[in-house]
Amino acid sequence: MERSRSHMPPDIGRPPRNIVKHSAGFKAVEWANWIILFSLPLLKGRLPQSNLLGWSRFVEAVKLCIQPLIEFEELDLIRNLLIEFYNHYANSYGVGGERLPAFLISFHYLLHVIDSIEDFGPCRGFWQFPMERFCGMLIPLVSSRKLPYVNLFNNVLMQERFKYLQLLPIYNEKVFSNFKEKEKKTWPVHRVYSNELYVHEYEFYSPFVNCVLTKNEVIKLKQCYAAIFQKNTSEITDIKENYAKYGKLRTKDGNIISSKWWKKENDSSRNDFCVAINLTVDLQERNYRASLNLREEEIFGQIEYFMVHEFQNQERMFAYIRKIKKLEKNSSVNLKFFDSFGPLQYVEVIGIDRNVGFFEVLLEKKNIII
Repeated sequence: MERSRSHMPPDIGRPPRNIVKHSAGFKAVEWANWIILFSLPLLKGRLPQSNLLGWSRFVEAVKLCIQPLIEFEELDLIRNLLIEFYNHYANSYGVGGERLPAFLISFHYLLHVIDSIEDFGPCRGFWQFPMERFCGMLIPLVSSRKLPYVNLFNNVLMQERFKYLQLLPIYNEKVFSNFKEKEKKTWPVHRVYSNELYVHEYEFYSPFVNCVLTKNEVIKLKQCYAAIFQKNTSEITDIKENYAKYGKLRTKDGNIISSKWWKKENDSSRNDFCVAINLTVDLQERNYRASLNLREEEIFGQIEYFMVHEFQNQERMFAYIRKIKKLEKNSSVNLKFFDSFGPLQYVEVIGIDRNVGFFEVLLEKKNIII
């Protein structure tokens, strides 16, 4: 777990800590990450299969519960998953003997989670995550040991009164003029690049350098253009060898995705260049007469670099990725894993879906996809 800290995407928050050493100080978000991201990969091979299957029911239930939107059809699924986990745990620890102290009364509360969701909506409306964050915001406001609550009240009151000053024109102009939203800055293309073809929803960020394609990269790029225009590779000609290389991408969702090329210059940062990509692939062997047989496929890989390339008077935004060699799935506990990385290929940035993490499990010599 410690070895994989730098390979976890920033989206999950702070990198995972050793649960044996630091569990007493875990925040709620760390427990959530431990349950839904790390527990199954780490427990696989260490727990009997029956226990792992029982625990996987709880993991799936938690994943569904923390969604911002829960469909009515999912309520019965969550209820059944929690009941299955409760029955498994009761049979394993609640029948007396040395294991009985582990069967706490708090496990009974799991049977009422669905009742709370039906009454109050998704869990994010009443769970403890915002409360923990709010308490973290209040602690710095307390500096008095003698009268901490009075000190907290006065600081909160002063902050709220300060906010109301902007309603008075004379103070609004003097105090808040420096906080007004500034006009959007126009950046040079070597710092920020966007394209009308993608409705300016995607942006490349520096570092930037002009490069020349190698022979192998030209072949890979032809294959990508052939897929885009639904042609044979032999029909793709006049590929320009010059291109602009960039280090980072901002997706249409506002997420920042880096590349291995940029990472080499910034070894202290976390590896956020591992991604999931949605591609539309043709299952038929491409020829002039064959009809298209398209299917959307999810692949995983590491981004080597981003680039802007011009073809037929149109600039396009690409990512050069190294795909994983073979994706394997364990459907019983909902895990995806792979042994090694495979070939390189170009993909358009619109296919990049999200950041993922590659979690190395030494026990099985495999990488688990988080």
